[in-house]
Amino acid sequence: MTRVRRIALACTAIAALPVGACASFDPAVPYRLPDADWALGVSLATAWDEAETPITGGPLVGIDGSYLDDVFGLHAGVRVHHEGRGERVSGLVEATVWYVLLFGMGVRAGGLVNDAGLRTDAEGGTEGLDVPRVAVDLTFLVALPIPLWKDCNGRIGALVLAPYARPGFRMTGNDPGPDDIRGFHEVGLSLRWTSFAF
Repeated sequence: MTRVRRIALACTAIAALPVGACASFDPAVPYRLPDADWALGVSLATAWDEAETPITGGPLVGIDGSYLDDVFGLHAGVRVHHEGRGERVSGLVEATVWYVLLFGMGVRAGGLVNDAGLRTDAEGGTEGLDVPRVAVDLTFLVALPIPLWKDCNGRIGALVLAPYARPGFRMTGNDPGPDDIRGFHEVGLSLRWTSFAF
C-alpha cells in the first residue's frame, strides 16, 4: 500500500508540473480613495532650526492647496513664519503617498521680507546663527488626516484636521563653513476642506 501511495503521489506531482500557479496580494484599503479630488486649507505651526527648540521657534501660518488621486497627492502652499527678528515668506511643493498616515517629500524656498538680524543661542552667542536672506529647504512630511465632518449622503466633501511634522534640511550655502546644511523643522496642525468624502 505504501508503494501504491508513493506512485500515486509521484504521478500527481508530474501531472501538476505543466499547470501554472498564480497568486496575488491585494492589501485592500479599508476605505474609499480619492479620485481626482482637491483640498484647500490653512496650516498653523511652529518653525525652528537646529539652533532653537520648538518652543523658541517662530509661529507659522500657511495656505495650502492639494490635488489627490488614489493614494498619491501633489501639494502646494505659501508659508509666512517668524525667523530671527524678521519674517520669511516661502513657497512649498510636495508629493505625498497616503495609507492611513500621509508621507511626503518636497521643497520649500523663500526669502526674508525684512531684516532678521542675528539670533542668539542659549549661551548668548551669535556665531553661525545668522538668518539667511534666501533659504531652500528639502522637506519630509508625516501627517495623520482625521475627518472631523463628512457628507455621508451626497459625498461632496469632508473637513479634515491633520496634525503633522515636517522635518527639513536647509541648504544655506552662504559660506564654506559646516553650517551650509542645517535642520529646519515645522510641527503643527492643518485644517482642510476636501472634495474627497472618505
